[in-house]
Amino acid sequence: MGHRVLYVETQVHWVTYLLQFRRLWKRLFAFARGPRRVDDNLWVLTPPVLLPFFQMLPLICRINSFFMSRFLQRHIKKLELRNPLIYNYTPYAGFVLKRLRPERALYECVDEFAVNKRLVRRTVVERLERDTIGRSDAVIVTAPYLFEMKKKHSKKTFLIPNGSDVMHFREVNLGRVEPAEEIAELPKPVVGFVGALAYWIDLELIEYLANRLPHCSIVFVGPVSVDAGRLAKYRNVHFVGRKPYADIPKYMAGIDVCINP
Repeated sequence: MGHRVLYVETQVHWVTYLLQFRRLWKRLFAFARGPRRVDDNLWVLTPPVLLPFFQMLPLICRINSFFMSRFLQRHIKKLELRNPLIYNYTPYAGFVLKRLRPERALYECVDEFAVNKRLVRRTVVERLERDTIGRSDAVIVTAPYLFEMKKKHSKKTFLIPNGSDVMHFREVNLGRVEPAEEIAELPKPVVGFVGALAYWIDLELIEYLANRLPHCSIVFVGPVSVDAGRLAKYRNVHFVGRKPYADIPKYMAGIDVCINP
């Protein structure tokens, strides 16, 4: 039969919702639908929109976590998921783990969240993350720096670097892939980024490049989840949107210099 999995989407708070209303308006009431079955033994659950500033004020994090845990408990019971194993990738999940009392909990840390910009207070996030790590049976990190930082709080910290599907992209290096038509005719050189344009991307740096290198074409391949309006005035900046994984090599073939800003 295999394991049954309930995938819980990332929390969205009211400030993010209002700033990105056009993109997120459908999500406002999606939580009321409950778990959506998308495959055998796989359900997706959208949490309700929560209070902002939860990474700045621990009290708000507790309030959000109370409602979040009640919400999850109801649907875990509905799906009859007994003794769940929780795979968590948010640093502020300690309160939820405390209430859910899973059989095992794993925390995957993919970034140093405490130094993020926007609605984040470093000392608060560091405290929330220590609590999350303390309630987790093991911690996975994706970079050596994160390993050095997180192993201070858990002896069961393991470094598992990000991987790459080499065979999927090797034909690009061998010159056997034709560039996607969408970017093939852009002025060269083409500077490109493949991935989500999210809050961690340095838009100020991108604007600096667009201004100082007007002869270059700067291309973003992937979904845009932040306000990138500051880049709209630059004719050499191009957003081609999300593309199927199978087509990514075609876009890589049309990029002369890849960046990860």
